[in-house]
Amino acid sequence: MSGKKTAIVYGLGQAYREQEEWINEQFEVTGYSDKRFFDIDGYISPDELKWKEADYVYITSREYYDEIKAELTEAGVDAGKITSRADLIGTFQNAELRDAWVIQKIKEIPPGKVLLDAGAGEMPYAPYCSHLHYISQDFGKYEPSDQQEGFWTGTDRWDTSRVNITCDITQMPLEDGSVDVILCTEVFEHLHKPLLALQEFSRVLKKGGVLLLTAPFCSLTHMAPYYYANGFGRYWYEESLKKFGFQIDEMERRGNFYQWLAQEINRLPEIAQRYSHYDMNRDDRKALTDSLKLLHRLSQTDTGSDEVLCFGYMLAAHLE
Repeated sequence: MSGKKTAIVYGLGQAYREQEEWINEQFEVTGYSDKRFFDIDGYISPDELKWKEADYVYITSREYYDEIKAELTEAGVDAGKITSRADLIGTFQNAELRDAWVIQKIKEIPPGKVLLDAGAGEMPYAPYCSHLHYISQDFGKYEPSDQQEGFWTGTDRWDTSRVNITCDITQMPLEDGSVDVILCTEVFEHLHKPLLALQEFSRVLKKGGVLLLTAPFCSLTHMAPYYYANGFGRYWYEESLKKFGFQIDEMERRGNFYQWLAQEINRLPEIAQRYSHYDMNRDDRKALTDSLKLLHRLSQTDTGSDEVLCFGYMLAAHLE
């Protein structure tokens, strides 16, 4: 045995050919899948993936990653096993760790409570709220086709048509003290006035109600032009939440200095091609892989570099 994690590779087009060497460096590949049939050894149709044993289902497409992940999850593939080059840093996964934290917090909420998903977007956490009275809100203005800078959602359409309330997050048509829990994930960097959002949260939340909040600490331009801050840190949360009557009960950092650097190195082939019109060759890819291995080793002996740089914070607070 090689000791590598096993993976089924999904997506056998150009993106796979670009990443093939890197994928084989990282994983013991046990199968291949694609929406189109490929007459190759180890091919697995997408509807059979949920039955196959592997540590990961590795999606090669960067542009359509979110769309493919949603389709595979709906088909029964464990979302916790789905990964890609963009969010894989050693054995650490940025988005999946955040999702695991949020889902666990939702499961801990007693049945029947009112949960407001503020800035819900395409409502990824709605399926985990069946035991709650779920209300979703979004401003409903973002259109990927309008974006000219930075990263986008990976799909041609960002569908918020199913949200319950379409409005500004700082002025929601909800009664004072009408909500038990507010969930707000990866939204604050897209708010022009995040303090007004906290003020509105304190208005609609019941006394003793819970705020579950995640946001990046350091992020790249995405979902422009609705991108107003690179991120938020510990001291901003401590000062700002206190100002509006919140007491922080839990605050976790996600990732560390080395893992953040690894994430950005993972993006380098895409950035080089997009902005420098340069396609990485074999030597380039080997240099990137060696850099990732070094960062992973340093991360394994890390003693607190997350205070300097991390992906983001995950916090739970209650309204006093």
